[in-house]
Amino acid sequence: MADRPWEKDGWLTMVDEEHEIHGCTPEMLDWWWDNMEKGYPLWHPVDHHDFKWAEGKAPGEIGHIGAVQIADQSRGAGSPRTGGKAGTWLDISLFPYPLDYDHALLLSGFGVDAHNEEFTLHLYSATDYGSKHRFIIMLRGTNADKIREVRKSGKMPPQPTWNGMGHFTAEAYCWQQFLPTLWKLWQVVDDYECNPRPNLKIKKMPNGRYEYVTPQNKPATK
Repeated sequence: MADRPWEKDGWLTMVDEEHEIHGCTPEMLDWWWDNMEKGYPLWHPVDHHDFKWAEGKAPGEIGHIGAVQIADQSRGAGSPRTGGKAGTWLDISLFPYPLDYDHALLLSGFGVDAHNEEFTLHLYSATDYGSKHRFIIMLRGTNADKIREVRKSGKMPPQPTWNGMGHFTAEAYCWQQFLPTLWKLWQVVDDYECNPRPNLKIKKMPNGRYEYVTPQNKPATK
């Protein structure tokens, strides 16, 4: 596993997993983030339920950065549903740590309040089999402090599984099953409002941070 430089700044790593995504190119994964309403339950057939974009905050209306998703999911069969939690797509320049991948999706919102910070990252690069992928969730604040104490006690609850896989590994597996077909079907639709096509490729800047190679704050023009 790669280094976690954010932990030196007090962040707690909640999840850090690497996956091989066979048959899925970075272009497909870029497209997925702004089109999740087209197949959200397919991404995890047990834990994923409903998905929508917040009113006036769909990627087809405002572009990628600032789009707000409302996702209803659970964490394993029989566990309670979230009821629809909001998360916001962020500018990758807000993440101040090294990124050893060519594409990046940055999300925040699920656990954010006056006392807590949270980043969720999907990082991926092209390979001969499709894409290598790293998924990270990090927290800082009172929630992170509570989780540290639980971890120290050794009383962490077992993680639910589906077909023998944890939630995030299952998502990576399911991408391989449906995303290439779904992406191909939508290539005939040129209307950006209903079929946005973000480019989430990143480049390193002189200040050491990263930014997207193309603007993401408004719908792209053909």
